[in-house]
Amino acid sequence: MNRLRSLSTAAVLAGVALAFGLVGCASAPKPVLAETPALASAKVLAAPAPAASPEEPAEPAALPTACIDADAKPCLPDPEFAKRLCSGVYPEVALTLFGKSQPWTRGYLTGDTEAWNASGGKVTRSHMIFDEEVLVMARREHKGGIVVTGAAQTYDVLRWDGTCVSLEGGEMTFKRPPVAKSAPIPWRRLSDATRTALLAAPKVQSTQKLVEKECTGAPTTSTSAKTGATRCDKADAAFDRAIVEYVRSGGEVPTPARRP
Repeated sequence: MNRLRSLSTAAVLAGVALAFGLVGCASAPKPVLAETPALASAKVLAAPAPAASPEEPAEPAALPTACIDADAKPCLPDPEFAKRLCSGVYPEVALTLFGKSQPWTRGYLTGDTEAWNASGGKVTRSHMIFDEEVLVMARREHKGGIVVTGAAQTYDVLRWDGTCVSLEGGEMTFKRPPVAKSAPIPWRRLSDATRTALLAAPKVQSTQKLVEKECTGAPTTSTSAKTGATRCDKADAAFDRAIVEYVRSGGEVPTPARRP
């Protein structure tokens, strides 16, 4: 009987020991792996890439307001600005640069001329008329070869329509004519803000209404016996003159949003 009790007691003690052993195994902490260089690299590769922030569009440079060399004639802007300007078409910039308070040297055509843009922009040919007013933006000296008298220099000039052309020295004078002319103003290419500012001038507004009257609907066939111009042509010319006179007299226009 005592032997049976001893065996029972031993079995109970063994069972208790086994239970504690199982609990100890279940709660044992997992081994911590040392972070090797390979494991660190894997974490970097698995990490999500930071979201790219959108880049802010670059603000166009401000328009120049002073000669690059105050003592030189003609008064020229920075060469890099002139290069950018003459590589595109900027009608609103032209309206600003032709303003009364601007320092740029004005030139005038000595005769009707077929001129080319030779400054790196889109190569185009332009018909220019006697006494057309332009702004001198750059000057280039002839190097070598035979030079015709009066044409020792070539000028890159800005027209009222925002385009540039290259002129030989003999094709332009700095003496203002009695009535300076201009290239046609590209009204449809101007911004709403610029149009609104121009139409605030009474003469611009009245000539614009004349254009609407004479040029809307079927084209008019009546022409001037002297010039061959239609009534619509005359209204367009009057509208251009009104804009040019407004700018020349100091009329304000908004700073162009699109600048070279």
